[in-house]
Amino acid sequence: MKRALRILPAAALVAMSVFGAMAPAASAAGTCPPSPTPGSTVNGNIEVTAGGTCVLDHVTVNGSVTVDPTAQLYLQNGAAVTGGITVGDSGLLQVAFGSKVNGAVTLNNASSATIAASTLGHGISGTANSWAIFASTINGPISLTNGGTTFLCGSKIGGAVHLTNPGLLQLGDPFPDGIPFVVVAQNGGPVQVYNCDGNVIKGSLSINNALATIEGNTISGTGTVLTLSNLTLLEYEGNKVAGNATCTSVLDIQLTSDDAEPLHNTYSGTNNGCPI
Repeated sequence: MKRALRILPAAALVAMSVFGAMAPAASAAGTCPPSPTPGSTVNGNIEVTAGGTCVLDHVTVNGSVTVDPTAQLYLQNGAAVTGGITVGDSGLLQVAFGSKVNGAVTLNNASSATIAASTLGHGISGTANSWAIFASTINGPISLTNGGTTFLCGSKIGGAVHLTNPGLLQLGDPFPDGIPFVVVAQNGGPVQVYNCDGNVIKGSLSINNALATIEGNTISGTGTVLTLSNLTLLEYEGNKVAGNATCTSVLDIQLTSDDAEPLHNTYSGTNNGCPI
């Protein structure tokens, strides 16, 4: 009888270990690297330490993520962060392949930020040397400064877009005009190529100081205003503005269009000097 009693706990432990292996793994918050196990859940905030690389591959973070200076953070394959993400000086951020950030994304002089086929719940703001948003949903405003190259393509923006010194800007430049952009997952994951389709912006759009292509965008929403200043437009056509527009110190040179006939821009409100 005593022998049987000793056997039963051992069997129970085996059963518990089997069922435990079947459940999603969960771990406490902390620093990264090392990267969490793909498919796992992290309960709490994560800090990506300076110079390190952190890959959240189908990982759910119930908290926020801080990317220290020179660190790199990759969200991919349906990764989710319930809080926000803050990226430090010369840090890198990539949110791609169906991932989601519920909180705000803030860039503090980041080296680059890429959002591709993903969702930001509260917008993105700050400064970055370069940034790109492709085929994504941004449920909030975009307010970004600086950029050697800047792409905003094929996305739905649920707020105002304010760009200052974005450098060489593509804000909609459909095939075959635009420059394709390649997004590569980490750890041998997928590769996706994006063209620069037009955007739907549910708010005002303002751009200051850029060499820009702006094509095929719909700018709408309550109180919509388009403001362009200190721009050289390589291509500006096929945009629909449901409100007033003002262009100051804008040179429209139409260098890059492959269209047989340029597509006209339309304004529902007053047009103050913007190209037709």
